[in-house]
Amino acid sequence: MTGGEVRADMQVVDVYYRDGDKLSENWVLIDLPYWLKQQGLDVFERTQQIMNPSL
Repeated sequence: MTGGEVRADMQVVDVYYRDGDKLSENWVLIDLPYWLKQQGLDVFERTQQIMNPSL
């Protein structure tokens, strides 16, 4: 997506895995559906319409 004027919050979880005294993995989880909803796209509603168009 290109940049725009809509400001949005990000919900992020940053998880580290430690092996002994060293960090060996870093997982960053980003709530993309929440961010997209702020941009005007409700992916859950859109999926519902695709899966069950009669609703």
